[in-house]
Amino acid sequence: MALMIEDGTGSGQKVEIDTHNRLQTLAVTMPKSAERALEGQFYAVATPFLTGTTNGGTMIYVKNTSKTQRFFIESISGSYNGGSTNRDRSVQVVASVDVGAPSANNTASTAGNLNLTSANVAELDVEYWDEVGDGMTIVAGTEVFRAILNKGYTRFRLDGSVVMGLNDTFAIAATVEEVGELTLSIQGYFDNGN
Repeated sequence: MALMIEDGTGSGQKVEIDTHNRLQTLAVTMPKSAERALEGQFYAVATPFLTGTTNGGTMIYVKNTSKTQRFFIESISGSYNGGSTNRDRSVQVVASVDVGAPSANNTASTAGNLNLTSANVAELDVEYWDEVGDGMTIVAGTEVFRAILNKGYTRFRLDGSVVMGLNDTFAIAATVEEVGELTLSIQGYFDNGN
């Protein structure tokens, strides 16, 4: 007796085999970030609009304080008005890991859960520049990413490639070509331990 495989819908239909003897299947994939968002574990941190300086400095800082989960950075983004006079200037951004905690010129913040139906709270220490001086007073870490942003909004997809374990830190510094308004944000998710 031959083995019969049904299509799993209860209709009694057999599965389809193509001319190369391959089983026909249909699959749906979901990015890890979307899965984690559905589970209430996808977060965003952002600065308010800040007046960037031509001397530059650290604008945003994140530390993973979770003892059980890693934090995966999905993307970083920035927006700049192009400068207060010419409106066509750029901003240099530098992302670093293993930076020291801010000791001055910083304001504590929180990460927002992007699943609005979830009551989960991110186990992250979030700080942003308070617009005193040229950035947060911070011990520099290891630079891992540099970019030049033009006027407008730019998003860099990292697809979870930056992984933060317990007490790992990540920060973004910015130097504007001309004094102007900018904002920076970091989006990411906690893994489920797998």
